[in-house]
Amino acid sequence: MPGEEPMDTSSGKCLPNMSQEMSAKFVKEALSQFDVDEQINSTGRLALLLAKTLGIAVEVGNDIAAEMTTNLEVLRKLRNQVDSINTEYLVNLDDLVVFLDEIVTECFANLHMEWREPQQPSYGQLYGLETFDIVNNIHAGFLVKYVIRVFNNIQRELVRNDIDEGSEKLLKQLQQRLYYNYVQEFRGYSVQGNDVKMTAAALGLALIQDLPQNFLLNLQVFCVNEDETGECVKTVFNPILDILYVCASTVAIMDSDQIIQAPYTVLSVLLSTKVGAKRPICELLCSRPDFNLDGKLTGRQFCRLTYLGAFIDFCVTPINVDLDDSVSMSGMEPLANVSIHAESRFMYYMRYQMKIAAVRRELQTIIHVLLVNSTTREPALAYIGRFLSTNSGKTMIQSSAQKNVDDGVMLNFLGVMLFLCEKVTLEKVNPQYIFHPNCRFDLKEETRFKFNQKEVEEFVESLTFTSDDVKFSTECFFLTMQCMRLGLNASIESFKHMKQTCGELKNAIKDLEEKIAQTSSMPGAAVLQGRIKMRLTHLQELYKKASITLASLECQLTDAGFMDRCMDYAKKQMQFLIKLICPEGFMMTEVPPEAPRLFGMMPEFMLESVLDLGIFLLKTNSELAKKIQTEMVQSLMILMCNSQYFNNPFLTAKIIDVFFLICPSYNPSVMGLFRSATHHPYAMENLYPRLVKFYSDVESTGASSEFYDKFNIRRSIQVIFRELWEDITYRGKMTEYAKKCSPDFVRFINMIINDGTFLLDESLGGLRKVHEVEVLMEDEARFAALSDDERQQKLGVLSEATRSVRSWMVLGNETMEMLDYLSNAAPETFYEHTLGERMSSMLNYNMIQLCGPKCTELKVKEPQKRFYWEPRKTLHQLIKIYLNLDSERFAECLAHDERSYTPEAFEAILQRLNRIKAVSQYECERFKNLLEKAARIYKEKLQEEEDFGDCPEEFKDPVMDTLMHDPVKLPSGHVMDRKIIVRHLLSTKNDPFTRQALTEEELVEDTDLKQRIQAWIKEKKSKR
Repeated sequence: MPGEEPMDTSSGKCLPNMSQEMSAKFVKEALSQFDVDEQINSTGRLALLLAKTLGIAVEVGNDIAAEMTTNLEVLRKLRNQVDSINTEYLVNLDDLVVFLDEIVTECFANLHMEWREPQQPSYGQLYGLETFDIVNNIHAGFLVKYVIRVFNNIQRELVRNDIDEGSEKLLKQLQQRLYYNYVQEFRGYSVQGNDVKMTAAALGLALIQDLPQNFLLNLQVFCVNEDETGECVKTVFNPILDILYVCASTVAIMDSDQIIQAPYTVLSVLLSTKVGAKRPICELLCSRPDFNLDGKLTGRQFCRLTYLGAFIDFCVTPINVDLDDSVSMSGMEPLANVSIHAESRFMYYMRYQMKIAAVRRELQTIIHVLLVNSTTREPALAYIGRFLSTNSGKTMIQSSAQKNVDDGVMLNFLGVMLFLCEKVTLEKVNPQYIFHPNCRFDLKEETRFKFNQKEVEEFVESLTFTSDDVKFSTECFFLTMQCMRLGLNASIESFKHMKQTCGELKNAIKDLEEKIAQTSSMPGAAVLQGRIKMRLTHLQELYKKASITLASLECQLTDAGFMDRCMDYAKKQMQFLIKLICPEGFMMTEVPPEAPRLFGMMPEFMLESVLDLGIFLLKTNSELAKKIQTEMVQSLMILMCNSQYFNNPFLTAKIIDVFFLICPSYNPSVMGLFRSATHHPYAMENLYPRLVKFYSDVESTGASSEFYDKFNIRRSIQVIFRELWEDITYRGKMTEYAKKCSPDFVRFINMIINDGTFLLDESLGGLRKVHEVEVLMEDEARFAALSDDERQQKLGVLSEATRSVRSWMVLGNETMEMLDYLSNAAPETFYEHTLGERMSSMLNYNMIQLCGPKCTELKVKEPQKRFYWEPRKTLHQLIKIYLNLDSERFAECLAHDERSYTPEAFEAILQRLNRIKAVSQYECERFKNLLEKAARIYKEKLQEEEDFGDCPEEFKDPVMDTLMHDPVKLPSGHVMDRKIIVRHLLSTKNDPFTRQALTEEELVEDTDLKQRIQAWIKEKKSKR
């Protein structure tokens, strides 16, 4: 108001009255003084903020620098330097940069920390890096800790809500200068003369110990900025990558989880960090000369020399499949005390499975990021392809452990590929990729389902390719398939090999221990036992290595999570193959009679790898086997019913093995799988007749071991047939099919008769050998009188006979059981003139063996336990088959058996049966009636032979030298009796004289000769 004195706003006092001019001057001076005061206050605030952030504001308790130095003069000097900040620096950026560089440089130069005792075991010891222990107590180590702490202070201040524009500008510029000066350390411009190697080691250790992700992100952002640094990503991070490589190379399964995972986690974070649209460390890694290597390298060399190889090469123990003496036992400690027979071992495995799973997760991130990043996708795919191609030797039967990576390493790689392939859908997969010139692995030498190499080459030439044909999904799918083969399937083979080796070594050790006991009282025992003990020690060492290797493989192959993912991919692989046969799915379309061209061009391993996995799980892990899906088994059923899709019968045999292993009688826990496959509409119509045909076809497989292979394959089919026979629906279909007496079924029965004849003959012959040696050994004086060589020879015979009898007896029992129910269902087939005589011959011969005068030679100790030999059961099976076939026609077949049958011999057998009561009285009476019919026909036959004994040579069959009744001409010009040549063709489809291919349809009836024979017979009969 007028007349009032102006108010002193600073003190609250009234000012004296003055003129307007004096008032204006006063106000101007007052405001000027206010600006100066405000500027002083602002400068002080910035100085305090800077001091707090740098850690030298001891008055507010943030004393980073104080922790690192005992020299208070240094702190005062640094604080005075900070206090000299001028707010004008915020306007003039160049001045601020110079000011901050001076302060940061002084802070770097004056850092000193008191010496500290390193922890034990130290990081240097754990990772094999001495520099890790050195940097703990040198300037480079103190520096990185300081830089990270200052960075954290900056970040904490920047997120405050009350931060002003000037403070924010100061802090952001401080962060830039902090990074700039720290990066200079990597360039060799150290204020303390730090060695660049030590600077890198210090940062590497800091990342390993406590990964500061935000600090790392901003450091990458700074290094990428060419305006600030001239692009120094390589300068800073290549040494860090080198350190991580060494750390990964050194870690072992016995280390703590934190120590193992640290280098993987750091690398994963480095690669995942995105700056703008780029991932700078991804590009840096792929540009390194050791990322991928060309030239002639083995798989083991490639893994050892490439950067990622160090991260992939992480196992429970070294897998020494060759049991090479040069391979050290070091590193095998984790499983050294695990018993490969103890059930508790699976719980013990879990701790290592968890460690490996954690490593694989980090590996997945590492390689996934390289593939997601567009500029590094191609180098990453090239690395994957090269890794697989250099280890392609793992598919060989005699795979070299020195040339290829361990199975555990390849399983790690497979774990990554399975992860990458999880989201791949078959709609995005080009099935022609393996024929593309850019395919990353070579399959030229691979055996195909149906076509030979020349046909494949012609097919490839007919294809037209473009660069768009190869997408990431396609490459990922097929690379995973190849990795399944090299990783999982090779490991399964190694597991089977080591299991067999352990068994053989265990038996050899037991034999040597027995020899030591046996020779203790012999002359010169000390020398002899010394030699034996040396050999024993060597075998025990080998057994230990083999046991550890087996345990290591088992540990990884029983990892439920990993095997689940393998099964998921196997299902996808199976779907891929079925889609080539039935693009719309086999439930909606008819299955083609011949293999589609593209399917036939596919390599056998595409199916075989799925089968090997299924068989392995069904044999070793019933819990995991339960996760085999219905769709997969139904797909296999389709292929099993179409063996014509494959040139190789062993592929169909492997599918049959899978079905054998899911039979309810063998594996009740997966009964549902068997039922779902066998009750599929396609199976109901096709399964039994197709398996009947394959049973006969497998007589010749083309392999050198085909004679023995066929028995194992047929035994599996027999078990499947038995399961089907127990199913009332299938029993009806099987009986109906048998009664049709098709050529395939007749040939099938012929093969059963052949097998039954051989198997029982071998079994009973082996039992005689066992009996002979056991009787000899019971006479101790007589056995002791033999020379050492003679005793060893006898024991060898006993051992060999024991092994063979067990095998043949199992197969023989299954064969006889099948003959029993088939002869009951369709006896007419066995009357067929080509089969009846062979069937009766087989039955008669074995009845003579079991109940004839020499049957006591089959008596052995513990027959059922040692040989699965139950004489009464076998005898009863034979009697039941006789009775199933009881008829006038079969009695005629019995009477015509010149090898074993005479009425007198079988009269004696009948008496023995009554005496030992091996069968019921009712069965004995029925058998007696059959024998009476056979005896009557036998006498008629003798009369006929007497009447026709002088027949002309041209009327005789050239093979059997018997009178022909139905002569036929062969293409070679030879003439044979029809029933004899047809019986031959059931087993071997060739001309017995020329060995040329021959079928029954090519036989031509010799009408003229037949008429002359009939006329001659009629004439002979008229003269009786």
